[in-house]
Parts: sequence; C-alpha cells; structure tokens
Amino acid sequence: MAHYKVRFSVNGKIYNTEGESSYPQAQLIDSNKIDMNIAMDSAAGIASAHKEKYHIEGNIDKGSLSFEVYSA
Repeated sequence: MAHYKVRFSVNGKIYNTEGESSYPQAQLIDSNKIDMNIAMDSAAGIASAHKEKYHIEGNIDKGSLSFEVYSA
C-alpha cells in the first residue's frame, strides 16, 4: 500500500489532498523503481475522488497534477 500527497488545480484554484493506493508496493518505493505512468494514474484517481467528494466542478487544469508517494 502506498500513501499519496496530491496537488492539482481546477480553474486556477489549487487543491491538496491525500489518499492511498495499492501501487506501488513498499519495495518499489524503497528501490526507486516506480512506474511513474501507473503512479500518475493513481494520483489522478485520488484527485478525481476529491473533486467528487467536495462537488468541485470543472476539469483538472492541464499540467497541474503533481504528487509525492510514500510507503504506507
């Protein structure tokens, strides 16, 4: 299990959230062998869940999604 800190913006307003994902596993994090495409998909899912939970209208601004991932 991995813990994500996610930052993104919608219509120029910045949001920060956190969440967990099954990717990557701790050994991948520790060995710095994370597939960033898969991790980005996980971060995007966490951002989308945050948007839905708080009824944020609009698309995530292009290029605004960033994240950090840690062993949970």
